[in-house]
Amino acid sequence: MSSLGAIPVWNWFVEPLQYDFLVRAIWVSAFVGLVCAVLSCYITLKGWSLMGDAVSHAVVPGVVVAYALNIPFSVGAFIFGFGATVALDQTEEGHVIRLTGQPELRAQTVAVPRDPSSAAFPV
Repeated sequence: MSSLGAIPVWNWFVEPLQYDFLVRAIWVSAFVGLVCAVLSCYITLKGWSLMGDAVSHAVVPGVVVAYALNIPFSVGAFIFGFGATVALDQTEEGHVIRLTGQPELRAQTVAVPRDPSSAAFPV
């Protein structure tokens, strides 16, 4: 006989379901998973899939600066998140963003003004 004794492995899965809070947690997790799946599909189809990612990563330096200045983390996170949102909005409205086709420069973005004649280096 194994070290598990006489308890079948199936009981490991069924026993937690005897607790009401765990059953509620499973239902809430399923609901959150459904909502997130629908929203992520919508956001991806709208072309906004990386906006939230960019803002969430922009918040991290704000937390670091807030820690260094001994101010609440939420203040630094808000300032940097708001700044990232404004910068993304300005980039989206006033510039054309495109990725370079070269493998070594794949992640580099090039911002070009709407009116190419006003650029220092017209494209």
